[in-house]
Order: sequence, then C-alpha cells, then structure tokens
Amino acid sequence: MTLSNKFFSLIVASAALVTTTTVISTNVKVASKASENKGPDSSLFYQFEKGWNSFAIPLTTSFTARDICTMVTESEKIATITANTWEYYDCKENTANFDILPNHGYMLKSASDTTWSLAGVIAGSPYQLTPGLNLAGVSQTIVDSVYANTLCDLHTTNNLKVDSISQFENGRWDYHFCTTPSDNNFQLFPGQAYMINVGLKNSEAPNIPTLK
Repeated sequence: MTLSNKFFSLIVASAALVTTTTVISTNVKVASKASENKGPDSSLFYQFEKGWNSFAIPLTTSFTARDICTMVTESEKIATITANTWEYYDCKENTANFDILPNHGYMLKSASDTTWSLAGVIAGSPYQLTPGLNLAGVSQTIVDSVYANTLCDLHTTNNLKVDSISQFENGRWDYHFCTTPSDNNFQLFPGQAYMINVGLKNSEAPNIPTLK
C-alpha cells in the first residue's frame, strides 16, 4: 500500500508490565510522499493493492471495522492483532466487529487494487507498547525523514526493549533488527502500519502469525 500526506511524527507510549505507564513521545520528523494540507486538519489518500495491506489512521475518528468495509468497498477482511493473535472482521459475513483506533495499525484484505480518501483532525492519542507484537502507525506533526532504527530507542519501564520493526511489503514482512541499525533501515510513512516487536529475541525474525 502507498499513500500521500504530510507533516507526521511518531507518537508511541511504552507500557510497563506492572501498574505504571511511561509515555515516550518521539517528536521525530517524517517525510511524506506528497503534501497538500495546510492547517490543523489532515487529508490522506490510500492506495490498497489486491491482497493484504497494512494501514493506520492518524486522525481522530470513531470508525469500526464494519465502517471501513463500507467505505472501502473492495474490502474483504479487516484484521487486528491482540496478544500475538490475529482477530478478523469479515466484510461479507459480518463477524465480530471492533473499533479502529487512531495510530493503531490494522491489515486490510482487498479484492482488487483500490483507493480511499480520508480527511479529519490530527489525533494526539499515543499507542501503548506491550510485550510481544504491536502493530502501530505514525501521527502528524512536522516534515523530514524518520527510519525504522528510530523506534529502537523505545522501551518499557522495566527495560524490555524494541527488538525489531517490520513493514508489510509485497505480501510479506520485511524486518529491521535493532542489533544491526544500518541494515534494512527502511523509511516510515504516515498511514502505514509497522509491527514493533518488544521483548523478543532481538537477532531472530519475530514469529508473526500468517494472515488468512
């Protein structure tokens, strides 16, 4: 999936394994693939390819998975990951619905190549990292470039660190390992979602479940 937008920064909160939560707001700059917006509101243009696509909505919305299916008419399934397990909403069978939260990441299965435009107010809600697999997006602020190794500095209060960051490209997960910061250090873009792996073996590919 490709998209265009402008002026983004990553907002990620790091959740402790105990009772407290440390918020880590990384005010990094992210280059966009295009830019037209000039104000507190933002517009997004998504290009979904046939098959599975990652996406995130960095805007204040009240959508559910069912809403996405209605707006993106080629949608077949919407998936979210919880406790390292995929949960699905089937657009045709109207299975268990779930909320689409700002800056959280999701997967969309499209029946064919399609596009989707969306406008709204920039969301400030952080994503809270938990041990294991986290699918998250980036949120709007200022322009420049940010790459996968930026996320390697995030960690929980009990020192569980980010081990790897993965992007979904051409039907497969592509990894950046924090132990080798210069290798496969791909650029992050707003509107896309990235799998952030916390507290796993940092030299091995994470065991991301296969999408069905």
